Amino acid sequence: MHFRPFLTLLTSVDFDHPDTYPTQRDYVDAFSTFLAQSNQAIMWRRDTVINIVPTKRSWILDDREIIPFQVAGEHNRANSTLVAKACEFLGLGDAEQVKSAIESFPGASRRFEKLADNLYSDYGHHPVEVAATLQLARELNDHVVLVYQPHQNTRQHQVRSGYTTCMQLAETIFWLPTYQSRENMLLPILTPEQLTGRLVNRGAVHYASLDETLWGHIQQARQLNKLVLCMGAGTIDHWVREMLASSP
Repeated sequence: MHFRPFLTLLTSVDFDHPDTYPTQRDYVDAFSTFLAQSNQAIMWRRDTVINIVPTKRSWILDDREIIPFQVAGEHNRANSTLVAKACEFLGLGDAEQVKSAIESFPGASRRFEKLADNLYSDYGHHPVEVAATLQLARELNDHVVLVYQPHQNTRQHQVRSGYTTCMQLAETIFWLPTYQSRENMLLPILTPEQLTGRLVNRGAVHYASLDETLWGHIQQARQLNKLVLCMGAGTIDHWVREMLASSP
């Protein structure tokens, strides 16, 4: 909130970080304040629906303006469109140069990062992020196995209602205990069973721990040419890298 950008690209406004913004109104107000501090902004019309207040200097895009870049994932194509519009606004390169640069971008660490054949790691830990990343994965493989470590019990109290259809593209789900950090100790710990109760495909859920048994399931899925996606902001990424390094 201390920045005053020349240009802001607003990708999404999905409620998160309840330890800092206790209510969705607090969260949305923070975005409105940040937009007011920006000289220019490019954003999606769908985000104005939830009372994000665009300024007169905002460039509002509709979903039909998403450019069909050759990059995997609907959210990546939407984000790439914002980048292309920013380049247009700033006068950086022609359309073909921008397209080439975007489509050759190798990606970022911990964002659908390929660790090995059929094995990916992603930092996402919010239902909307999970759904978007699974959609990306399904563009590459019809059989996706999700290993999910929820992050922060306090957050789970806020986002648990989002655990309905967000994982429906996963063929199998290995659900881990919530990684706890910066917790409100007055809140009861939500169990994996409580968090998965509303999933439309909860029959696909297996409760798991970061152990040799889980690694065996991961390796078996990979050998069957299924895509294994490990998601979370806790210990899961470090664990899967260690297991991979120690495997023959």
